[in-house]
Amino acid sequence: MAKLFCVLFAFILAFVAVDAHRNFLSHCDAKSLFYQSNTAKPNPYVLSALCGGKWLKINLNACVSNNDGDLEWNKETPNYAASCTKCYIRTRWDRLEFTCIKCRMEDGKNLSNSNNRGGPSLVLNNGIGLVNGQLAC
Repeated sequence: MAKLFCVLFAFILAFVAVDAHRNFLSHCDAKSLFYQSNTAKPNPYVLSALCGGKWLKINLNACVSNNDGDLEWNKETPNYAASCTKCYIRTRWDRLEFTCIKCRMEDGKNLSNSNNRGGPSLVLNNGIGLVNGQLAC
């Protein structure tokens, strides 16, 4: 019985740890989101959000990669900014997305207007969470 309890407890902890890196908008004001795309200004590629009355920031270039023209959450080999241009935050139906107008594919061509969605994109809430009072991917 104790062994079963330990296994169940470990499963619950793993689920909570995974979920901690998602769903930041349940703690932050979606209307406050600001993405700094201008590389001539300080802190390019940074997403800012008002969370619990405090401004928090996360560098999306450390969380997102370009995988052959598609954006994906990836902390191991991020750096979408090296091959994607004109990125911004947009509202699509009931969710907020990070999208880029163009992302270079491995063959050197640009992928744009992927699936007629306006370019490669990611749902922000699927890859960003609030961990220990900070935004994390």
